[in-house]
Amino acid sequence: GLRALCAQPYASLQDLEQEAAKVGMDKDQLHRALKFLHATGSVLHYTSGARQHSRRLQEVVFMHPQFIIDVIKYVIRETQDKDVNDELRAMDARIRGTALQHDLDLLLERGELTQSLLAELWAKFKFKAQDERLMLELMMDFKLLRELGSPGDGERFVVPAMLPTTSLPPEFLAPDWWR
Repeated sequence: GLRALCAQPYASLQDLEQEAAKVGMDKDQLHRALKFLHATGSVLHYTSGARQHSRRLQEVVFMHPQFIIDVIKYVIRETQDKDVNDELRAMDARIRGTALQHDLDLLLERGELTQSLLAELWAKFKFKAQDERLMLELMMDFKLLRELGSPGDGERFVVPAMLPTTSLPPEFLAPDWWR
């Protein structure tokens, strides 16, 4: 059971504690192991002491850190077709033939992300609603996304890394310490 749980992209801390107990590990041993594995980058577990994270993120262990990168790369990416890989290029072409074309343009040109487009970008992951929300929380906790509109609305987001550089002040593009 523990091996099966560890093979998933992420698992709840509670499930890990239960499965670890079945093989003789107490909670303290598991938490020390997770702290070590997090420090080495083998897993990601954001505890309350690491920095301010949502309660939900503290209750999840990302067993395969590459999974987080795979999820984020569909949102934060290059804007030009020539600069993205074949998978993203094909996805963009598929989206451009749908009602979401305008939403894709908003993301690529203005850094604005709609919930509808996000669902399409993440379609290959076959997320349940709570899994999609978890990934949104992760991205918001790390300031990769910010909700637009009313808090908790969850319909539109700004993606700071996707904001057009032509409309940013020069000090944002090349701060004094960079020169």
